[in-house]
Amino acid sequence: MAAPHENNRTPRWVSRPGRSAAARTTVLTRVSVLWGMVLAAGKLVMGLSVASVFLCLHAFYTACMGLARWLFLRVQTGGRPFGLRSEHGCCPAMGGIVLAASAFYMLYSLRLFLGQPSPRYHRYAAIAIAVFTLAEIALNVYGSVTARRRDEPLLHALRLTNLAASLICIPLAQAAVLSFTHAADLSFYNGLSGLIFGAFAAIIGAWMLFHRPKQPAG
Repeated sequence: MAAPHENNRTPRWVSRPGRSAAARTTVLTRVSVLWGMVLAAGKLVMGLSVASVFLCLHAFYTACMGLARWLFLRVQTGGRPFGLRSEHGCCPAMGGIVLAASAFYMLYSLRLFLGQPSPRYHRYAAIAIAVFTLAEIALNVYGSVTARRRDEPLLHALRLTNLAASLICIPLAQAAVLSFTHAADLSFYNGLSGLIFGAFAAIIGAWMLFHRPKQPAG
């Protein structure tokens, strides 16, 4: 019987012979961290250029998710960032970052919900924001799929971090599209979307922070 083929969804440069599943996840997470840094810088520059606090806030959130993934990489490769010695210390730390960033995001969304005007973008700027945001969501989802071994707490924390990052991307894509498709101010709906998805992301962060995985027997 022929040997089973590798999953074709994984690029060859990631799934080359001799590379374990954990090593592939580490490579993809490195790419995700670098891409996240580029996205955060791009969002910050664009946010400053159009005077959009909302876009700058998303740059901050993207940078926080990059920090959480960096912690994963350091511990996964044997490092001890900030004194974290094992995955059982890294997972709560990642959860704390997700929770704090999500709570901060919800505070700003509350201001939109209560009537602060939503940012408006030029049509082409809005399309660019939406496209890059959807690409970020796709990368986060793909990263979650590759870290699919749920029995490892650290990989599970990475999956949840990617999920939280994807949730926060949705309100930005919505606000960018609505800013040029509707003349009326839709702050209420943008704020409501930010509160809902921010709450989901905060719940994920809280679960990561306070959940204690079972210690292996023996």
